[in-house]
Amino acid sequence: MNLNEIQIEEAIKQRNRDSAKRSRENKKIQEYLKNEHLTYLENQNKQLSIKLEILQNLKNAIMEWINNSRNNNINSSRTNENSNQLEFYDEFFVQEIDIASLIDQLDNTLDQNLIS
Repeated sequence: MNLNEIQIEEAIKQRNRDSAKRSRENKKIQEYLKNEHLTYLENQNKQLSIKLEILQNLKNAIMEWINNSRNNNINSSRTNENSNQLEFYDEFFVQEIDIASLIDQLDNTLDQNLIS
């Protein structure tokens, strides 16, 4: 082997070593980015789970309030038939329709968060 062939062979080996080193570095970078992304997704999932739990608790509290109020209003209307009570009763159910609409929106939001 002459000097040129030795230099060419050494240059090829060096190029292969450099290529392998870049490949290892790229794999490390990809693994780091993958782990960072997974950590981000896990944190997002935790936040969504907490928000979902809060929304579900809020929905349950609203539904309980509606049911308690409905029962109280029905009982009040039976015992006290004056017009003020009946107006309040009617007003409550108008408000309940708005609340029911909000609950539907809340349900849709919960469903979308579960799908996402």
